[in-house]
Amino acid sequence: MMGHYADVFIFYYLNRLSSVFLVPLLCY
Repeated sequence: MMGHYADVFIFYYLNRLSSVFLVPLLCY
């Protein structure tokens, strides 16, 4: 039952991480 929650958390974490990395790339 924790698998679904973990998937959502990982998706949210990766989305946040990718946004953090994409912002400097777009600025440069």
